[in-house]
Amino acid sequence: MTALSQTYPINTLMELTLQQSSNTPSTTAAAAATTTLRGLIYCTDATSNSIVLKRSLVHTTLSSEITIINADSVVDSKKIEVNVNEMEEENSNTRELLEGVCSVEEYKQIGNGGVLPNVSRKALEERERRAIRLAEESFSHVNQKATPEGQKIFDKLLKACNEVIWNGESILVLNHIRVDPPYTAEDCSLVTTSGGRGGGTGSGLDGHSLDRVKKIMLWGFHGKTKTQHFVLELLCLELQVQWQCQLHSDEDERRRRNDEIHYQQRTKEGSQSLRVTKLRDKGKARELRNQLHDYLRSVVKAEKVVKGWDERVNEIDEEMKELEEGRRDMGGD
Repeated sequence: MTALSQTYPINTLMELTLQQSSNTPSTTAAAAATTTLRGLIYCTDATSNSIVLKRSLVHTTLSSEITIINADSVVDSKKIEVNVNEMEEENSNTRELLEGVCSVEEYKQIGNGGVLPNVSRKALEERERRAIRLAEESFSHVNQKATPEGQKIFDKLLKACNEVIWNGESILVLNHIRVDPPYTAEDCSLVTTSGGRGGGTGSGLDGHSLDRVKKIMLWGFHGKTKTQHFVLELLCLELQVQWQCQLHSDEDERRRRNDEIHYQQRTKEGSQSLRVTKLRDKGKARELRNQLHDYLRSVVKAEKVVKGWDERVNEIDEEMKELEEGRRDMGGD
């Protein structure tokens, strides 16, 4: 039995005649109605015995239409031969053959029976990672321990603020407003940066933000007029703007602290370097002093030697004088 990939090669223009199933049992297969489809063989699947046919669409934003066909329903198939060299001729019927099947540019690119365009593996992996990340984010928005009403409130706040997470069974909005069970407007409260309740000095958002969250919880988005929707959108926008301002303020404070820590580290390193330099200079001074002492000692020793030689020379001079005087005395006699 011939494989589907050989009977229907990919990127081949073909005209397939399909047998339509009839609901009337007495109707024979020969008398059953047939339909004809023309298109580009995109791929085949031997496991499901299917043929994927791709057809171009005109006057629509969609680029193509994909049709999956059971190979058993194909009663006749015909390959459409197209001469690429005749595409530019005005009297050629090539464009009529390609109409509704594929564009001329596409056919020139792949050719009849050519290879599929290259697919970037890196782009596919990036799309896969993005899909997995979005799926994980969607799963993280569902809390199995929360009540259905709590999940509904969470979805409402997520739609309004985007920055909403679960903290146990409590809802944390913009990391500074917490909604505890049973998830009513009275259960909203500001939290400090350390995680406690209340609107102390550590709170990133003020009481106005808390009031906005309460209004969003009370109003919701369903069944509202356009004016109410507009007001809700303004509340959400104000809340997000205030949150972004707080983020920038926190970032500035964090940057200032990092600069201060960096300055302290540089100062400490500079002090240590200065101390090491002083110790090194002190060691060099001690070494030079020792060398000077050695030199002075050698000079003193040399002076002693010179002095000894001077005394010896004086003694020799005295002896020479005595000998000279003795010789004169002997000559006089």
